[in-house]
Amino acid sequence: MDKFEKVAGERTTGKLKERVRKHVDDAMRRSQLVADADLDTFSANVGGRKFTAVVPKGVKLKSAVVVTEPGVDEVGLGAEFEVPTDSVTPSAAGHSAGSGLPRVAGACRTLWFDNPTSGANDDQVYDCYEKFKKSNSEYIYNRYSKMTVGQTEAAIRREVQEFTIRFREAKGYSRITGGPYNYGPLPSSLECNNAKFSYGGLEIPLVGCGGIQNLAGGSYYQTGTKYLGHETSQKYIDSYARYVSNGSTPVWSDYVWVTMSSCGWIPFTPCVNGLNKWEETYTDGLWYR
Repeated sequence: MDKFEKVAGERTTGKLKERVRKHVDDAMRRSQLVADADLDTFSANVGGRKFTAVVPKGVKLKSAVVVTEPGVDEVGLGAEFEVPTDSVTPSAAGHSAGSGLPRVAGACRTLWFDNPTSGANDDQVYDCYEKFKKSNSEYIYNRYSKMTVGQTEAAIRREVQEFTIRFREAKGYSRITGGPYNYGPLPSSLECNNAKFSYGGLEIPLVGCGGIQNLAGGSYYQTGTKYLGHETSQKYIDSYARYVSNGSTPVWSDYVWVTMSSCGWIPFTPCVNGLNKWEETYTDGLWYR
């Protein structure tokens, strides 16, 4: 963590200050009350690209990574956060907060990776989490994430080819005893058709079920959602699951991964690159460390 510069939100200056204000503005437009003093900013040069994260105080940036492939104008961007166990009187989070059960934590963070084709218009991820308590041992965790492509001159087409969010029990904690259950969204499911997840009195609005895969399974009770496609503007994805704990509040680790691509702009023609082997190049080294 020594390579990341951490600055409290109220003490940022210059471009970092602009990004704090942008995060606050985005959060307040979604009815989440937040001030500069509630935020921390992490900044670093990762893999030759500038990375910035504006996060609620208490959220820990565990790691960040950039993966490139020689000779290919393409890059993968990843970050992982440890989410605090609780918060005081949490405000609404996300595009439209879940309702019907007590929310014990909820907040949003914004990530920026500099755009190599236009430093003034960086790639951005606005990522939110919500933690709901159904009983002393049952919790529902929700993620909502929006990727915005940093555009550039008309001659270059830039795409999101992969956008993945995941969550699992944070390493070093042993509080979850079962799950994920009732996870999703699942492509072509009733939840996707109705644009909402409902369970035990809780309702969470959903967006972005097109082109997704569910990632439930594996170590540390993980789940998540992966989008594969050719999105040139913005992409929204959701992920949620129910868990059983040992009676203590679970601590989750949140993960974001984006694969970007650039190519010449030809109308209605997506970027194609035969060397794009991101499943091989990036085997979740950030996640399984």
